[in-house]
Amino acid sequence: YIYQQLLKVHVRFIQGFPLDRVLIYSFQQESGKSTLALQLAHFYNQKGHKMVLMDYTINQTALESLGDECWQPSGSDMLVRGVAARQSGGMLSRVWAEQVSDAEMVVVDTSVKLEQSSLDYLLRQVNSILLLVDVRDVDLELFGQQFSELIKRIRMVRSRLVVVATHCDRHDLLRVVQLRQELDQFQIPLAMKLESAATSLQVESLAQMLLNDEMRVDSVSGNRLGRALHPAMKRAASMVSAVETLPAIVDEVKGDVLLKEEIEQEVSSPLSSLREKNQRLLTENERLRRS
Repeated sequence: YIYQQLLKVHVRFIQGFPLDRVLIYSFQQESGKSTLALQLAHFYNQKGHKMVLMDYTINQTALESLGDECWQPSGSDMLVRGVAARQSGGMLSRVWAEQVSDAEMVVVDTSVKLEQSSLDYLLRQVNSILLLVDVRDVDLELFGQQFSELIKRIRMVRSRLVVVATHCDRHDLLRVVQLRQELDQFQIPLAMKLESAATSLQVESLAQMLLNDEMRVDSVSGNRLGRALHPAMKRAASMVSAVETLPAIVDEVKGDVLLKEEIEQEVSSPLSSLREKNQRLLTENERLRRS
């Protein structure tokens, strides 16, 4: 199903990008927002679109990297235009009116400490929200509360929502499944798992998903893709329960084995004494018979 949906969007890629504005957000520090913002900006720019990167972070990491020559496609004089949006004076609406009016594609890199009023304004300006979750130190209970509040805001604007797990390795498989289970409550799928950084193919797939109407969050429940994947998510949740209960099952089996060994030992003790007595009787009978 996912392949069919991505194939539909790929046709739209060939025909040309529609106008899109992407907000990259996370509840955690060092989740990879700036790195992915640069990768998406570079990808859109390579497609020949007027690209603006709005940086609302404190350290301006994304803007500092825009000076590298790798962000200019070969054979093109187009560059990604970076805007220090957090440091710009005036109202947010004025900054957007002056910096984004002629842009075809806009990527917004945000800070965890972004004010709620500013976040609400940005959610109204963008078409897509890319939420990054660092699985290394995510508190799933706290994440559920924060995600619930974010979903309420997104449902009011009906934007696309793509959730991506970052810094995943083979040791974090169980935590990734638990994150899927948490997202299942909102019928939102986990779109992708990334390690240290996204590959070029993963960046292209993310760009496609950010244009996919199946990822749009409606005002009632989750998105259509999430509802389509709901049975699979339920199976994943049952797998988590099985993994969590497996140690208890092992302990119970070990207890049964130890109990069985104790019973066998208790039964075998009188049997051994009977065998010894029978052996003595046989020996005595043989001695009497010979005499």
